[in-house]
Amino acid sequence: MNRRFRLGLLFVAALPALALPAQEQKAQPDINLRTVEHLSSFAQTGRFVSDRSAAAAFFRSDHAFTELKGQLDWRHEDEAFDPAQGDGALSGMFRVESYLRLDPRSAVFAGADYTNGTLRNVRWNSTSDYRLLYPYILADSIGGDLKQEQYHFYGGYTRMDGRFNYGITAGYRASQAYRQVDPRPRNITAELSADLSAGYRLGTYVLGVAGGIRTYKQQQSVDFYDPNGANTSELHFTGLGTFYRRYSGTSFTDTQYRGTGYHAALTLVPHDGAGWYALADYDHWTVDRNLDGLNTATLTTLTVHTLTGGLACKHPGQHVDWAVKATGAYSVRQGTEHVMGSGDVNDNQPLAGQQLYKSREADARVEGLVEWKRPAGRWSLRPSTDFRWTNEEYVYPRRRLEVAEVNAGAAVGFTRLQKAWLLDASVGGWHAVNLTGTFDIPLDDTDLRIYRYLETSYRRRTDSRTMVEARVRVQRRLSLTTALFLSACYGRQFYGEGMSDGRLQVAAGLCF
Repeated sequence: MNRRFRLGLLFVAALPALALPAQEQKAQPDINLRTVEHLSSFAQTGRFVSDRSAAAAFFRSDHAFTELKGQLDWRHEDEAFDPAQGDGALSGMFRVESYLRLDPRSAVFAGADYTNGTLRNVRWNSTSDYRLLYPYILADSIGGDLKQEQYHFYGGYTRMDGRFNYGITAGYRASQAYRQVDPRPRNITAELSADLSAGYRLGTYVLGVAGGIRTYKQQQSVDFYDPNGANTSELHFTGLGTFYRRYSGTSFTDTQYRGTGYHAALTLVPHDGAGWYALADYDHWTVDRNLDGLNTATLTTLTVHTLTGGLACKHPGQHVDWAVKATGAYSVRQGTEHVMGSGDVNDNQPLAGQQLYKSREADARVEGLVEWKRPAGRWSLRPSTDFRWTNEEYVYPRRRLEVAEVNAGAAVGFTRLQKAWLLDASVGGWHAVNLTGTFDIPLDDTDLRIYRYLETSYRRRTDSRTMVEARVRVQRRLSLTTALFLSACYGRQFYGEGMSDGRLQVAAGLCF
């Protein structure tokens, strides 16, 4: 572990000690009862707001909860749903997260995690943070397994003084990805973020504002060690099968991504935890792709505008709790390619830029929740439906790809407390169908290998599929404040073409 991660981990581990004086004044509930609240979808209805505002996190819970765990994640696909992200993965993770009340007017929250694993059979992508930087990535047709390592930690403080509420949070992420056979990408990534937020109590609600900034950097290189020479060319993708021909090959593989972003949000949360939650958030993100070997000349610029919103209602009852929630997001990705020099081999200065790529994406989700409290345990029903739409366009040569789907399903859960034991289990199923699809990629103007890659990816994305998932957590209380747990989650997707993919997650840890 590097020094920054160790410091973050020590900070999180020290939080329970900071909260001890407050806990001595007001005893916390039994650890199993606090775990039930932590796992309950009803209790976490408003997390979509508190995750975007440290001030709103003050109303997340009245109780302290810290969880420390080791986790194993496995994924396998019969055929890669997206070859750029591989057809499988195996990783291990260590994570600690904590939410603590310092006193009745203040709280702190923090987390740290370390992940180490391998993405299997990654093709047409040599860049880390693929979803963040798409479509401006470095890619090749050979690919292979990609080893990944990531450190991440965050922390925040929130307080309520009279009618005023405020909070601050900051986070840092560092990662590296590499391959030990040709082609050999090596990507070093760092991202830093900070947010400020404030609120004012109006009756039984707290109306708030939040804002934050982030900076991003990725240093990328691809090397070839085979004495016979390179076994492929590295292509600077520009969207929908196009690439920057002048700088593709093996001579311009030292690339640097530099990005900055900000967001601003309006929030609404109930003061006592019951009632309406609302969020409206705007996020702006810009990242340049620079060529290190040419005085960091800017090759492309990606700008992303994202609007996120949500509305939820949470109603507790003596025997039945219920909640409804609607969330959605709309984003526009605009890509600008820069004209580099006069065309002379030694002239590589950016002269002008032209917007050639544009993508629009929409995602809308509606969820319901009912929890029945019975002497034998707590039952829950969680129906949901989700609509997703993507439309990508490239100006010249003219290209367009559109996909829209809707899925619906439900999950049933059961939670039981029995002396020192806690059992939490759920099973769910969903079915997705394609609503529309357009694949307008000219074969004559596209490399045949890239065309086949895009065609296969489009076919997978427009295929109907059925998803099933089962979760279980067994917990044993060691004392009134500490418990040991084991958990597992297995999910599988079945596609109309007869293929399937599976995911497994197993974890063990302590909570207190």
